[in-house]
Amino acid sequence: MKKLVISGAVFSLVLLFACTSNTSESENKEGDQRELEARYLEKGIDVTAKTFKTMSGHLMQAMQEGGIANAVKFCNLNAYALVDSIARSQNVTIKRTSHKLRNKKNGPDPDEEKVIQDYLTQNEIPAPRVRIQEKSIRYFAPIHVIDNCLKCHGTFNSTLKSSDYAVIQELYPEDQAIGFEVGDLRGIWSLEFARNE
Repeated sequence: MKKLVISGAVFSLVLLFACTSNTSESENKEGDQRELEARYLEKGIDVTAKTFKTMSGHLMQAMQEGGIANAVKFCNLNAYALVDSIARSQNVTIKRTSHKLRNKKNGPDPDEEKVIQDYLTQNEIPAPRVRIQEKSIRYFAPIHVIDNCLKCHGTFNSTLKSSDYAVIQELYPEDQAIGFEVGDLRGIWSLEFARNE
C-alpha cells in the first residue's frame, strides 16, 4: 500500500511539474511573440516614416517645379524606384494599396483586403498592426488623407482641378482614387519582413 501511495505522489509531482513547465513555456512564447510584435511595429513605423518623407519631399519639389500635373507625371515615372530603393536599404518589401486604386498594379492581396475592410469599419482611428507568419512578418498601417492629398485625390472640380485630373486619367485610365476628404482612409502601408529569427 505504501508503494502505491509513494507511486501516486511521485506521479502527481511529475504531472504538476509538467503542467507548470508547459505553462511557463506558453507564457515565454507569448512574451516572445509580444516582443517580436513590438520590435516590428517600431520597424514598420520607422520604414513608413522614411518612405513617406522621401516620397512627399520629391512630390512637393515636383509640384513647385511644374504644378500638380508635373507631380503626377513624376509619381508615375519614379514612385516605384523611390520605394524600391528604400525597401532594399531596409531589407523589406514595401507596398501601398487601397480600396480605391489609382494604379491596378497596387491591388490588395487577401490579407491587405481584410486589413483595409477592418480599418474602414472601425469607429476610432485605426492603429498599425503586425501579423507574425511562419516565414515573414507583416506590418500594416493606415494612410489617411491630408490636405495636400486632395490636389490629386479630392473632389473633381473642387479640390481636384479638371486640368489636373485630365493628366491623371491619361496616365491612369482606370483611376478610382478620387472623392476623398481630409481624414478619410486613402489606403494602407503593407510591409513584409523576412523572418529570420
